[in-house]
Amino acid sequence: MQKSEIRQLFLAKREALSEEEWNNLNNKLALNIIQYIQTLPSNLNVGSFLPMEHKKEISTHLFHSQLEGFPFLHSLCFPRVAENNQMTFYKISSENDLELSQWKIPEPKAIEKHLLSPESLHLLFIPLLAFDINGQRVGYGKGFYDRYLEKCNSNLIKVGLSLFSEPVEIDDLHANDIPLDVIITPYKVIGNR
Repeated sequence: MQKSEIRQLFLAKREALSEEEWNNLNNKLALNIIQYIQTLPSNLNVGSFLPMEHKKEISTHLFHSQLEGFPFLHSLCFPRVAENNQMTFYKISSENDLELSQWKIPEPKAIEKHLLSPESLHLLFIPLLAFDINGQRVGYGKGFYDRYLEKCNSNLIKVGLSLFSEPVEIDDLHANDIPLDVIITPYKVIGNR
């Protein structure tokens, strides 16, 4: 299946979830994320994302506060997309450091002292709509994450988060698509990095 078809299918599938189903999947996913994080060292620079709640994206709020607290003590940072379509990550100290982007996504204000270089990230949670058995993902089609990942350290752990557990077959992969190391779903963790 082509990425555009997969994108439409999984957006519709996510939209069709009842509030109860969506909450249940998010709670299970958050538990699996915390269990995965327990296998890693503490004090990492972790990139994550804030959900587009109007699109029933993953409720990342469910695990963010736990990652910052004891015993993990990770530093969280979030993406901002500039006018040139380049993504950067910023640490935030409170919700006051956020604003809505043109896509209605909460993102950090561009405060220079909070900017984190791509080489400084240790782990990056990446949103996705679907994935294949080789860790390739279907996102929203803008390429923000693929362009950002090209600048990151090769040791960066790339973790995709999905509300759905079954892989798909992606027929139109590109040479610049960067595979994930780990995919976490409500029912399983795929990969071992």
